[in-house]
Amino acid sequence: MNERPVKNVDDPKRNGPLLQSLRTAQRVAERLARRGLTLLRVEAGESRPVIWIGDARLNAQLNGVLTVRRSRAGSIERVFAAQLDGCLVKWTQRGGSQ
Repeated sequence: MNERPVKNVDDPKRNGPLLQSLRTAQRVAERLARRGLTLLRVEAGESRPVIWIGDARLNAQLNGVLTVRRSRAGSIERVFAAQLDGCLVKWTQRGGSQ
């Protein structure tokens, strides 16, 4: 397998948006962890990073809005989202019946 050297590896137009998204996600994730929230995963790309968290009992401090309501096997799953310093923070709450 012939590998050619990659040109312009440090080109900010190429990697800049993703690197900025990762820096923003790290800063916000650290802030959420200091608040006692559990981090589940981070989705970073060229747009706003998405951080998924757990601990539904603590999420009231984020003032999120309901974005999705799903019905599964007789129970309801709600997906909430809040904006925080350039990130979208999401979490789910399960429970209740239809």
